[in-house]
Order: sequence, then structure tokens, then C-alpha cells
Amino acid sequence: MNETKHNSLLTIARLAPVVGFILLALVAGIGIGAHLTLSSSKIGGEQYADIVESKDFLADILPPPLFPIEAMLDVHVLLDNPGRLDEIAGKVAKAHQIFDERVEHWVKQLDVNMVAGEETKSIFKTELIAVFDETWSQIETLILPAVKAGNIAAAEQASLALEKLYGRALAANSRVVDKLLP
Repeated sequence: MNETKHNSLLTIARLAPVVGFILLALVAGIGIGAHLTLSSSKIGGEQYADIVESKDFLADILPPPLFPIEAMLDVHVLLDNPGRLDEIAGKVAKAHQIFDERVEHWVKQLDVNMVAGEETKSIFKTELIAVFDETWSQIETLILPAVKAGNIAAAEQASLALEKLYGRALAANSRVVDKLLP
């Protein structure tokens, strides 16, 4: 029995370096994996660059939710195709909902973060939001109801105001962009 105990100790003594080596290799593997993960996902890393690139790409190909240009264009399509009223009214309602969500988000963010200076915040909160509210009102309370009533002439007349609103929005938007870009 003493010999069995001695053999067990010898077996454990022989296995200890192997187990130690395996544990060391495991710890080293985890360390290398963590280093590679952190290197690729850190700011300036490969994954970070991919995320930034994909966000920039989406921003370039999607219509901006904080600039209701798509709704303005839909009005022109509607005036040429009054039979598409329900479809376009649905698109306008969805665009307005997204617009309101993004305005709420950015009003909160601009108050919390130093993304923009006070003048930029003021332009956004007073001028841009006001002109866009006028735009939504023009579309939803004048143009869509006029088309629904079959009064295309009144809808066309009301749509002329969109050009002036667009000009005001573009000017205010340009001032915000100028303030944000170095």
C-alpha cells in the first residue's frame, strides 16, 4: 500500500509540469486573444473603423431624419399622382414620427453633451425645429387634406410655401454644419 501511495505521488509529480504547461498555455492564449480583441475594437482599431465607416455610409445613403426633404418630395409625387394619397400620407406620418424621435434625442443630447456650442444648440432648437414644424404643418394640415378633398389646385398653392421653408431650413442647417465642422 505504501508503494501505491508512492507511485501516485510519482504520477502526480510527473503530471504537475504537464498540467502547469497546459495552464500556462491556456492563460497565454486567453491573454493573446484578449489583446487581439482589444487591439481590433479600440478607437482607431479595425472593428472601430468598420463601425465608423458603416455609420458614415448609412448617413450618406439614407435620407436624413432631421431634414424632411423626403416628405417634401413625396408632396410633389402626390400632386402628380393624387391616387397615391394613402401611401404617401403613410410615408409622411412615419417620417414625421422618426423626425420627432430624433429631435427629442438630439435636444436631450445637446443639453447633456458638449457636441455643439451654445449658438449651434440655439440654431437647432429655435430655427431648425421651428421651420421643420412649419413644414410638417403645411404638409399635414393643408396639402394632404386638400388632396383628400380633391382640391389639387389648393394643394399646389400650399406646396409653394414648401420652397420657402426649404430655403430657410437649408440656411439654418448650413449654419449648424458650419459651426460643427472645423
